[in-house]
Amino acid sequence: MTLNNRKLFFILALIPFLLLAFGYYEEYVTELEPCPLCYMQRFAYILVFLTALIATIHNPKLKTKSVVIYTMIGSIFALMGLLLAARQIWLQSLPPGEIPACMPSFSVMMEYMPWMEVLKTSIMGTGDCAKIDWTFLGLSMAVWSAVWFFILLIYNFIILFLNKK
Repeated sequence: MTLNNRKLFFILALIPFLLLAFGYYEEYVTELEPCPLCYMQRFAYILVFLTALIATIHNPKLKTKSVVIYTMIGSIFALMGLLLAARQIWLQSLPPGEIPACMPSFSVMMEYMPWMEVLKTSIMGTGDCAKIDWTFLGLSMAVWSAVWFFILLIYNFIILFLNKK
């Protein structure tokens, strides 16, 4: 198989797209309410997706600066998501007495609070972020999100490495 950046970036776009589809399924079909940190992680997935989609459409030539730029931007967004997921995992590991207070839902915060306050509150997490409402193979959705962000980060570096040869 020959190296083709369009295929590599398409796969990189497909992963967060499918994860976002799963998240929306969980929210709207199973009615699992996302917490503020979940929304922030969703935003990071969207940024990784859009970066990879733009790279797919652009189809940069092998070993060009464009590949470096796309992979670095994608890596930054994946790292941002990984840090947000790590924050949620940390909140989920706190003893009950140390969990921060719950806040209104994200939509209520967006309606009544300045957007910078909503952003700060969302990044810091709330008591809702510490709840574990969903698990698969014994791991919470935050842990799975961290795993997927790590995979996206590594995949960006793989694309970069393959283009350096």
